[in-house]
Amino acid sequence: MAAIWTALSLTVGFDVDSAQGTAESRGNNAKASQNGGASRESSVKLKPPPRRKPEEAEPPSAELVWETETGGLCFLAPADGMLLAATTGGKIIALDKEKGHILWSFTTDGWIASRPVYAEGKVFVGSTDHCLYALESRSGRMLWRFRALGEIISPPTVFGNAIFFVCDNNQVFDLNTYVYALDAEGGGLLWYRETPGWVTSSPSAGPGGIILTNYSRDIVSLDRREGLQQWSAPASNLVFKPPLVEAGLVYVVSLGGTVQALREENGTVFWSVGIDDFIWAPPVLGGGQLVLTSNGMTFYALDPASGEQSWAVNLGDLLAFPPELDDGHLFALSGSNRVYMLSLADGGLTACWRVDAPVSTSPLIWQGLFFCGGSDGVLRAYTLPLSR
Repeated sequence: MAAIWTALSLTVGFDVDSAQGTAESRGNNAKASQNGGASRESSVKLKPPPRRKPEEAEPPSAELVWETETGGLCFLAPADGMLLAATTGGKIIALDKEKGHILWSFTTDGWIASRPVYAEGKVFVGSTDHCLYALESRSGRMLWRFRALGEIISPPTVFGNAIFFVCDNNQVFDLNTYVYALDAEGGGLLWYRETPGWVTSSPSAGPGGIILTNYSRDIVSLDRREGLQQWSAPASNLVFKPPLVEAGLVYVVSLGGTVQALREENGTVFWSVGIDDFIWAPPVLGGGQLVLTSNGMTFYALDPASGEQSWAVNLGDLLAFPPELDDGHLFALSGSNRVYMLSLADGGLTACWRVDAPVSTSPLIWQGLFFCGGSDGVLRAYTLPLSR
């Protein structure tokens, strides 16, 4: 199954690596309350705006800062001033983000299909060898590993002193998936259970519980302490991406473009909006906006408290990977290796440039640098222009 999902992750718009990561670290951008207020379900679908007139001039090339061979495709994450790269060859590599020098590397007994997660001086990563690993971030020394019932191909989620992850048993005709909760400090098992339905993405975590989505079109909340089901709500269609949990609301995007905001405490609908577009990328929250991105690179910014549209812009390109947030801007890479930088305030195009190298997995934009791994097994870093 890992081979199937990694192949899907490298197609346009699908990225099993878009997990929530360290749920506590996100800011309180949404201002909605989980209690009170009438539910709002819009019967009108948002339409894509007219395509923005393309620039006549070819965008400038981004400036290459460094490149380092990693020996495989890379899944990237930031970690306490370092850059982490997990490779399909089963390695976790820590690099100096400014120079690209390798600081340490660790090899698992399988291969890796998702990005590592950093929290509290530890690096967590899952592997197809059925193990979740915890490494010391400064040295790469293994602190502990836990063997689960199947392959771990999506990133874990850290919340409080616990880490949550999903695995599958790699059986095509009798496929089962399981969700685990471990003590993040020592790796001890807190609980595990078979998931309600086939789950392919990471669990999302919030104060109210663990949120899972499955192929049965269910949105399910589990108690963090024991894994018991608290509530279940129907999604409007298949959900391939982990929900976004913020400020008492659970944001879910279904295949077909419906965006739901559910109350985290009980799963009731707070608001729901349809978008007449093909939305596959996960929602991102920043600058007071909930941003949805279509495969045709139309960006829809919604008020996270009401679902009302703030702005929309249609770049008329093809989305290669889910967009990233950095320093008040939204960054998105197209299939033609163009990187667009949009203002979160109004969707204005702030800059555009091209990357003259293959980009084969989700890039990382972090502190003014653009990191990307290619099919040639090389990890590269580029500088970003700050203005047009």
